[in-house]
Formats: sequence, structure tokens, C-alpha cells
Amino acid sequence: MILGLRSKIIPLPDHKLGNIKLGSVTNAICHKPCRVRCSHSTASSMEEAKERIRETFGKIELSPYSYDTAWVAMVPSRYSMNQPCFPQCLDWILENQKEDGSWGLNPSHPLLVKDSLSSTLACLLALRKWRIGDNKVQRGLDFIQTHGWAVDNEDQILPLGFEIIFPSMIKYAEKLNLDLPLDPNLVNMMLCERELTIERALKKGFEGNMANVEYFAEGLGELCHWKEMIMLHQRHNGSLFDSPATTAAALIFHQHDEKCFGYLNSILKLHENWGMH
Repeated sequence: MILGLRSKIIPLPDHKLGNIKLGSVTNAICHKPCRVRCSHSTASSMEEAKERIRETFGKIELSPYSYDTAWVAMVPSRYSMNQPCFPQCLDWILENQKEDGSWGLNPSHPLLVKDSLSSTLACLLALRKWRIGDNKVQRGLDFIQTHGWAVDNEDQILPLGFEIIFPSMIKYAEKLNLDLPLDPNLVNMMLCERELTIERALKKGFEGNMANVEYFAEGLGELCHWKEMIMLHQRHNGSLFDSPATTAAALIFHQHDEKCFGYLNSILKLHENWGMH
């Protein structure tokens, strides 16, 4: 479990976080460590944030992480841009929508609505991209409409990179003609802030921000020089930052890297003997 404090990442030992264990992983990417941002940097706020995370996650059993699974599901086949490379991830999304129309932690937590919104929107993008599951898409849209209040709610725990990744997914939804039931003024504000943040970071070459780029890289979308990103940050296992979502984004927006394909395929093979399509 990792607690993000502005530009610092503070590890919290697992034994301090209660009985957290992974749920079933069939056809899904396992839940990666959750990261949250604190709004203050004082010593007292650090301790308060740590305690908040312990209280939040101490009684939650983590499930397969739908956010990463959705990004992997959006990767097109190397042989046809009109076919998914990993249809088994799409199958998992279709089979694991929650009763309230969302995807994400099960059970959910009242302070983690932004995380549920991110996971749900990512799954909706995957379904809409491949034009399947219309009824599930509608249920997911209903969830977003009901819980859209949390997008700019400061009492909610803020996943690192949310300000860049969530509006990036909104922009991708527009490209897919997926009409999201969110306040247009809020959407415009988030998109403008995202563009300004990315523009400033690109001008500085992400100087001073590279320690955190792993938390929002998939949110850069087409604005990212993915070839350069791969050259600089690809790890020995073929991933970008050991993140299935970011590695999948590189293939969605760049499309040509055998090591990235190999990394995602190796993760899926850990749980089922799937071949790459």
C-alpha cells in the first residue's frame, strides 16, 4: 500500500493495514497498490492521512482491478485495429459489473467514489470501443450520473493522477461518441486544467515531475511522445512503470512494441494459459 504526499511517495508496510488480501483473479488484472494524494504536507497531516488509509482499507478485501483490466481490454490486435488483442479482458468486464452499475472495489467504500468513477469509466470505454454490452454501458452511465457529484468533491480520497487521467478518459469518451451524464461546466473546467497541466509539464520536459509521471502517464494520451516514453521508462519485464494500464496505453496510442505486448501477455498467462490474439 502506498500513500502519495505531493511529490513524495511514502510506503506503508502491509502489516499495518489490517487483513487485506487479493480476491479472484480469473480473467482480470490483479489490483495494484492504491495511491492517494493528500492536500497538505505537514507532519500532522501525514499521520492523519496514514490513519485515514488504514481505517479505509483495513476492512476491505481487494478484488481484481477493473481499471487496469479495462485499459488492457482496449488494446487492439496487432493484426487488426478493429479487433481486441485481449478479448478475455472484455469477457471479465461483461461478467463483473456490480449491481449499482459500477466496476471497482468490492465492497465499495464511501470515500473511494472517485476510484469507482475511474474504474467504471475505463470499463465503459472498453465496451464502447468494441461496440458490445450496450445494456451494461447504460447501467454504467447511470452510476456516473448518480455519483458525478464526487468528481470535484474535496472530501473524497483523490487517486494520484486523477486530475489528468479522468478528464483524459472523458475526452476519449467524446471520441467514441459516448455521451457522459456529467455537468458540462465541470467537464470543460477539468479538460482545461488537464491541458494546462500537461502543457506546462511538456515544456519543462517533466522536470521535477518524473517521480510521479508513472501515476498519470496513460492520461497523456495522444499528447505523449510514446516512443520516447518507452525508450526512457520501459523496464526489463517490458512494462512501463510496472503498470498494466500505462503499458496498455502505450500500445493503444503507439501500437508498436513487442516488449509491451509480451509484458501484458505474461500477466494474463500467470492466471490462465492464454495466447495473445
